[in-house]
Amino acid sequence: MSQLRGSDESVSGDAACLEEKEKTRSKMAQPSSAGRYDRQLRVWGERGQELVERARICLIGSSATGTETIKNLVLPGVGAVQVMDTQSPSCGLRSHGCYGATDASHTGATHSTADADTTQICAARDLGSNFFVTEDDVRHGRPRAVAVAHWLQELNDAVVCTAEHISLDELLEKLDADNERGKSGVEMWVAQFSVLVVAQMPFSERAPLRRLAAACWSARVPLVWCRSYGHYGMVRVIDREILTYSGGGGEGADARQPLDASVTGSASPELWPELHAFYDSFDFAALDSAATRLVPYPVILSKALHEWREKHNGGEDHHAFPNLRKHRTELQQILDGWRKSPQCDEENFDEAMRKLRLICDVRPGELQHGLAPLVADAEHMCGICGEEQEVCGGSGSGTGRDVSGLKNIHSQPPEAAMHRMRSRAHYWLFLRCVRAFVDQFGDVPVTAALPDMVSDTESYVALQRIFHARARLDVERMTALMRQQQIKDSARCSRMRLLPASARERLLVEPDAEQHVAYLCKSLRGFRATRTRAPDDTRYGRHPEDSELVAQSNNSGGGTGGEKDDGVEFAVCALLFAADAFHELQGRFPGQPPLRALPVDASDDQQVAFFSEQLVEEDCALFRGVAQSVAAQMALSPQGVALDGNLIKEFVRCGAAELHTVASVVGGVAAQEAVKLLTGQFQPLNNTFIFDGVRGASASFIA
Repeated sequence: MSQLRGSDESVSGDAACLEEKEKTRSKMAQPSSAGRYDRQLRVWGERGQELVERARICLIGSSATGTETIKNLVLPGVGAVQVMDTQSPSCGLRSHGCYGATDASHTGATHSTADADTTQICAARDLGSNFFVTEDDVRHGRPRAVAVAHWLQELNDAVVCTAEHISLDELLEKLDADNERGKSGVEMWVAQFSVLVVAQMPFSERAPLRRLAAACWSARVPLVWCRSYGHYGMVRVIDREILTYSGGGGEGADARQPLDASVTGSASPELWPELHAFYDSFDFAALDSAATRLVPYPVILSKALHEWREKHNGGEDHHAFPNLRKHRTELQQILDGWRKSPQCDEENFDEAMRKLRLICDVRPGELQHGLAPLVADAEHMCGICGEEQEVCGGSGSGTGRDVSGLKNIHSQPPEAAMHRMRSRAHYWLFLRCVRAFVDQFGDVPVTAALPDMVSDTESYVALQRIFHARARLDVERMTALMRQQQIKDSARCSRMRLLPASARERLLVEPDAEQHVAYLCKSLRGFRATRTRAPDDTRYGRHPEDSELVAQSNNSGGGTGGEKDDGVEFAVCALLFAADAFHELQGRFPGQPPLRALPVDASDDQQVAFFSEQLVEEDCALFRGVAQSVAAQMALSPQGVALDGNLIKEFVRCGAAELHTVASVVGGVAAQEAVKLLTGQFQPLNNTFIFDGVRGASASFIA
């Protein structure tokens, strides 16, 4: 029995061993996050990837443009994607792979709800432009949102893809009903997402997109509106304020170019004695030619500045700087006098010559690269909620009203809303403390990253250790300043008092926040705040002085639709709004047959038969009149946009067709902008991108 029992144990052990090996093999077969996303990690770094994987995206519109956009977000590994199909009578655009085939079921303003529901099922016409709809989906009559979510999930199993079989009209009605019953409304619904992507929806007086955009604007939720219209495409970023941390390239990439004069030690020795002691350890008189060629250029610049001060004021004034051209010439003469090679082959001295601006143009404590206005703005911002102090009550005289639009955020704040509020608050809190840091310690926080330079290994490593130690010290100092400021703001912020205790703790700077503060210090040079225009401002000509589109229309002859015209993109932007106005008036887009001429179940062949030159000519006249009216509402000069000629006819001829080739370009640009919004890296679009597929050209501008 014991022998049998031992045999059983042996078999059991072998099975367990095999099972363990299988688990190990399975784990090895699955690439890690770093291995799977290796290339993009080199673009936006580990922190950027963390923000991407945390993101929750909502796609409204599962046509070709929408799926091409969201595909480029699923592949990098966003956390979750929710797909909604917005094919409804009031907001659908037809999706076709060729001109002339008109989807009447998408254009009617008089269809019943039942008719609207049938349009959300995969149709044969989707196969011509949407690679995320298959013949099997059409054969089984699957809802298009469900089919698209299924095939998106196949691209990346780390992303959670879900589908909502509901139109935007129906969703808004449902949210309104919930709001009347005391539940959350539209603003609370959009607050659960990191970014909303809206594809192929018109923007007009009564369009649901207008209300959705207003809710996102109020709740500070970024919305990327993209559309393909024949051979033309547009991407519009709708976000009240876009906060950027760095220019991209991963964590601390901007720190590779020193932000301040600290690298030269041009500040007084009392502020950084360790660095000046290191610089003083070099004696050029005692160095031979070979050793001189390996002295780091910061040492050379620091000593040159010290000698220049000795000549001008006896070295007593540590705050004297060469600010005239003759002073720069004097510094160059000092550097040339220290060269020991007559052939001038000392690369470190050449570096010092190129970096003279660090002691001629940059002063310790001065805020460079556009930081000064940001720091000034930060003085008026609350370090708890990230809103203006007059709004949140932090100034003592504010109203304490909630401008975020999240009326119920205080009872049950969504994860994305809390992350957005915390990021915004810490952004302005950090900038607010930069001024206090400079006043107290003489300069902005030092970064640990040193630029490349000619040097021997021993000197470079020693310099690196000094900067690493100072960077750690500055992070501790900045963290302490941020905590002190948050304690003051928390006592005054009305939104802080209304939040539940668990949410309040998440807004504060944690005790172990040094890693996050270190990232902010590294990225300081890349801080930007882009304030955009609301779509209503563009459509109805509000604040025209801020619009490049209006300025272009007033200062030039505008586009004429010719192949060599450089103003076509401005005209395309205006005509897209005009096409939406036409749709609201006629229940169809220019070039699409009137509903009364077609039965509801008309086939594509029947629709093509109604598409004629006569219809094009009639709609050209109608569309031109609408375009002139819309241009006036947008405060555009009639002579400044192409309201006549080939462009009008092209808009009518295409009949709002969605071509996959154009949709893929538009989707790529839209996804790129979404990644910028998620990671806080790279310069964001402000605010409109137009693609001209006829000429193969594009333009971005403030509309």
